[in-house]
Amino acid sequence: MILPSDRNIGQFKRDVQISARSLNGILMIRYLLTVFCAFLLSNSVYGQQVFCAKIPGYTGYAIPNESGIKFDEIMGCTEWSNEDITLQYNVRIESKGDMSIRLMLSNDGPTPAFLSLKFGDKVRELKVPPTGGNTKYTIVDAGVFTADYPGFYSIWIKPVSKTGTYYPGIMNVQLCTPFADKITFPTVPERNASTVNLTYLPMTNEKIQSMYVSTNVPNSYDYQGTRVSAISNEVYRVGMANEVSGRYIYMSWKNIAGYSKPNFKFSQFKNFQIDSSNEKITRLIIPYNWSPDQPLSFSLIQTKDSCTQEYNWEARIYNERKKRWHTICIVNGGNTHQLVKNWYSAIINSDPNTGNVEHKALFSNPIAISSDGRKVKLSQARFGHDLKGKTERCDYGAGIENDSFWLSTGGFSFPQATYGRIYEIKSRTDSHLDDKMFASYDLTK
Repeated sequence: MILPSDRNIGQFKRDVQISARSLNGILMIRYLLTVFCAFLLSNSVYGQQVFCAKIPGYTGYAIPNESGIKFDEIMGCTEWSNEDITLQYNVRIESKGDMSIRLMLSNDGPTPAFLSLKFGDKVRELKVPPTGGNTKYTIVDAGVFTADYPGFYSIWIKPVSKTGTYYPGIMNVQLCTPFADKITFPTVPERNASTVNLTYLPMTNEKIQSMYVSTNVPNSYDYQGTRVSAISNEVYRVGMANEVSGRYIYMSWKNIAGYSKPNFKFSQFKNFQIDSSNEKITRLIIPYNWSPDQPLSFSLIQTKDSCTQEYNWEARIYNERKKRWHTICIVNGGNTHQLVKNWYSAIINSDPNTGNVEHKALFSNPIAISSDGRKVKLSQARFGHDLKGKTERCDYGAGIENDSFWLSTGGFSFPQATYGRIYEIKSRTDSHLDDKMFASYDLTK
């Protein structure tokens, strides 16, 4: 062994000190790396770095109804007092794999509350510690779940127990996974499904003075919040609806000067209501207990008053029992022969609590009378949807069924139609369709 000389003792001590400091630095680096790796693992599924897709609490659906719960754009899902409610959150996952589900929850009780969460066939119980009120939140980890295939999934949350005034409030539901960017979900407070339509061809750019369509809601799709616009154009709509308030038929119009001055006395239905809650649109609503699977025939016709020489737009419905047409409403369009373009049929999901079910209607035998008096059987229609159908909701469909067009929206299923696609049916003529249908008649009979 070679020992350092007296002359080199000082240098040797300095070398040892430097080596010790170096060793401590290496150990410190290794420690920091260990801590960092542990942090990554704490934010991972099976060791992969993840990000979290956060589903807002206010986008859920209360099953069977929205009684004893509140959805708020700021606070999420709050004031949950009804033990019979199950919450449903819907997501579209475009990549299969594992993910951790976490919830940002509040608990206003003095002791833990409990919820049950189901994803796929797995059910987990969540223990929610007190948060000091229903406006303060904590993160609760539900564990790892697996998306077995690309598609739509539902997250079901049920109440188990509470010690405060309410069951835990939900600010958001977090899906943490390496493929978080492959997860889409509604983000806006409006939980309605998108509005979808079929624009009839070749009359898109041609002015029409009258139109006829028969529509039907299948029994298995008969849900509250379904509003069917059998005939629509730039100004007027006529159709039927199933709402919380009951079933009805309606005519609506945009409040445009020179186009739409209502003349309610010409309705053959005396029990009607006027909805003017929207300053841009007025609706005449007539309670009408229509039945699913039973088609209703509507027509929208421009007529001319022989006395005043003014033009009117008249909505009619066909009475199958009496075999005649009845007037829903006549709207005065002034003394100018004003015709409109872009005629279509549509479905509107009017109830935000039923955006999670599929709404469907069929449209049969559309016929138009052009401005030059030609009767045109409309065999083609082009599918379209609103902005929500492009950015928030893609669960809609269109097609041909029993030689009729059909439209659907809602239900969180993969889209069955693409924007702009054209569908075609074989034209036919119903027995009660003749030239008299498009003419005026004595409303007193």
